[in-house]
Amino acid sequence: MGDWDAVTTPDGVPAGISHIERTIGDCVIWENWSSLNSTYSGKSYNTYNSNLKRWQQFWVDNVGGMVHFYGNLKEGVMDFYTEETPQPDGAKVKRHLQFFNQGSEKVRQFSQMTTDGGKTWTVEYDFTYNRKK
Repeated sequence: MGDWDAVTTPDGVPAGISHIERTIGDCVIWENWSSLNSTYSGKSYNTYNSNLKRWQQFWVDNVGGMVHFYGNLKEGVMDFYTEETPQPDGAKVKRHLQFFNQGSEKVRQFSQMTTDGGKTWTVEYDFTYNRKK
Protein backbone atom coordinates (compact mmCIF):
# COMPACT_ATOMS: atom_id res chain seq x y z
CA MET A 1 0.00 0.00 0.00
CA GLY A 2 1.16 3.58 -0.44
CA ASP A 3 2.77 5.72 -3.11
CA TRP A 4 5.34 4.29 -5.51
CA ASP A 5 7.77 5.41 -8.20
CA ALA A 6 8.14 2.81 -10.97
CA VAL A 7 11.30 2.43 -13.04
CA THR A 8 12.21 0.01 -15.80
CA THR A 9 13.94 -2.93 -14.12
CA PRO A 10 16.79 -3.42 -16.61
CA ASP A 11 18.03 0.19 -16.63
CA GLY A 12 16.21 2.22 -13.95
CA VAL A 13 14.50 4.67 -16.33
CA PRO A 14 11.52 6.38 -14.63
CA ALA A 15 8.30 4.87 -16.04
CA GLY A 16 5.38 5.90 -13.87
CA ILE A 17 3.83 6.56 -10.49
CA SER A 18 1.32 4.49 -8.61
CA HIS A 19 -0.93 4.96 -5.63
CA ILE A 20 -2.11 1.70 -4.04
CA GLU A 21 -4.65 1.39 -1.26
CA ARG A 22 -7.12 -0.98 0.32
CA THR A 23 -10.77 -0.13 -0.24
CA ILE A 24 -14.31 -1.54 0.02
CA GLY A 25 -13.93 -2.83 3.57
CA ASP A 26 -10.26 -3.67 2.98
CA CYS A 27 -11.37 -6.44 0.58
CA VAL A 28 -10.00 -4.82 -2.59
CA ILE A 29 -6.49 -3.65 -3.42
CA TRP A 30 -6.87 -0.67 -5.74
CA GLU A 31 -4.00 0.63 -7.86
CA ASN A 32 -3.98 3.99 -9.66
CA TRP A 33 -1.25 4.06 -12.34
CA SER A 34 0.01 7.04 -14.37
CA SER A 35 2.78 6.75 -16.96
CA LEU A 36 5.46 9.43 -16.92
CA ASN A 37 6.31 9.30 -20.64
CA SER A 38 2.76 9.48 -22.01
CA THR A 39 -0.82 10.27 -21.01
CA TYR A 40 -1.51 6.56 -20.37
CA SER A 41 -3.16 5.76 -17.05
CA GLY A 42 -5.18 2.96 -15.55
CA LYS A 43 -6.57 1.29 -12.47
CA SER A 44 -6.49 -2.27 -11.22
CA TYR A 45 -8.87 -3.89 -8.76
CA ASN A 46 -7.47 -6.95 -6.98
CA THR A 47 -9.38 -9.27 -4.68
CA TYR A 48 -9.38 -12.86 -3.47
CA ASN A 49 -12.25 -14.93 -4.88
CA SER A 50 -12.96 -17.43 -2.09
CA ASN A 51 -15.38 -19.41 -4.28
CA LEU A 52 -12.70 -20.07 -6.90
CA LYS A 53 -9.83 -20.02 -4.37
CA ARG A 54 -7.74 -17.61 -6.41
CA TRP A 55 -6.79 -13.96 -6.70
CA GLN A 56 -8.33 -11.94 -9.49
CA GLN A 57 -7.32 -8.63 -11.00
CA PHE A 58 -9.40 -6.45 -13.29
CA TRP A 59 -7.40 -3.77 -15.14
CA VAL A 60 -9.00 -0.82 -16.96
CA ASP A 61 -7.28 2.09 -18.65
CA ASN A 62 -7.83 5.38 -20.45
CA VAL A 63 -7.51 3.86 -23.94
CA GLY A 64 -10.39 1.41 -23.55
CA GLY A 65 -8.28 -1.52 -22.41
CA MET A 66 -9.73 -4.11 -20.04
CA VAL A 67 -7.84 -7.19 -18.84
CA HIS A 68 -8.94 -9.88 -16.39
CA PHE A 69 -6.13 -11.77 -14.63
CA TYR A 70 -6.37 -14.68 -12.21
CA GLY A 71 -3.83 -16.55 -10.15
CA ASN A 72 -2.25 -17.30 -6.80
CA LEU A 73 0.89 -17.00 -4.75
CA LYS A 74 3.31 -19.62 -6.11
CA GLU A 75 6.73 -20.14 -4.51
CA GLY A 76 6.70 -16.59 -3.13
CA VAL A 77 5.64 -14.97 -6.44
CA MET A 78 2.15 -13.63 -7.19
CA ASP A 79 1.50 -15.38 -10.48
CA PHE A 80 -1.37 -14.17 -12.72
CA TYR A 81 -2.59 -15.27 -16.17
CA THR A 82 -5.33 -14.30 -18.59
CA GLU A 83 -7.38 -16.41 -20.93
CA GLU A 84 -6.60 -16.03 -24.63
CA THR A 85 -8.22 -12.74 -25.59
CA PRO A 86 -9.14 -11.78 -29.17
CA GLN A 87 -7.51 -8.55 -30.39
CA PRO A 88 -8.79 -6.09 -33.04
CA ASP A 89 -6.30 -7.54 -35.58
CA GLY A 90 -7.64 -11.08 -35.06
CA ALA A 91 -4.71 -12.31 -32.97
CA LYS A 92 -5.36 -14.00 -29.63
CA VAL A 93 -3.22 -12.76 -26.75
CA LYS A 94 -2.57 -14.53 -23.45
CA ARG A 95 -0.75 -12.63 -20.71
CA HIS A 96 1.39 -13.72 -17.75
CA LEU A 97 1.85 -11.14 -14.97
CA GLN A 98 4.09 -11.69 -11.96
CA PHE A 99 4.78 -9.70 -8.79
CA PHE A 100 8.07 -10.36 -6.97
CA ASN A 101 8.27 -9.15 -3.37
CA GLN A 102 11.70 -7.56 -2.91
CA GLY A 103 11.19 -6.34 0.64
CA SER A 104 8.95 -3.69 2.19
CA GLU A 105 10.27 -0.93 -0.08
CA LYS A 106 10.41 -2.61 -3.51
CA VAL A 107 8.25 -4.82 -5.78
CA ARG A 108 9.03 -6.05 -9.28
CA GLN A 109 6.11 -6.27 -11.74
CA PHE A 110 6.90 -8.37 -14.82
CA SER A 111 4.47 -8.85 -17.74
CA GLN A 112 4.78 -11.14 -20.75
CA MET A 113 2.45 -12.01 -23.61
CA THR A 114 2.09 -14.79 -26.17
CA THR A 115 0.19 -14.96 -29.44
CA ASP A 116 1.08 -18.57 -30.24
CA GLY A 117 -0.56 -20.39 -27.33
CA GLY A 118 2.47 -20.13 -25.06
CA LYS A 119 5.21 -21.46 -27.36
CA THR A 120 7.00 -18.10 -27.22
CA TRP A 121 6.63 -15.18 -24.80
CA THR A 122 7.46 -11.50 -25.33
CA VAL A 123 8.15 -9.08 -22.48
CA GLU A 124 5.48 -6.34 -22.36
CA TYR A 125 7.07 -4.49 -19.48
CA ASP A 126 9.36 -5.03 -16.52
CA PHE A 127 9.00 -2.44 -13.76
CA THR A 128 10.42 -2.11 -10.28
CA TYR A 129 8.18 -0.18 -7.89
CA ASN A 130 10.10 1.77 -5.23
CA ARG A 131 8.17 3.08 -2.25
CA LYS A 132 8.18 6.87 -2.09
CA LYS A 133 9.79 8.20 1.05
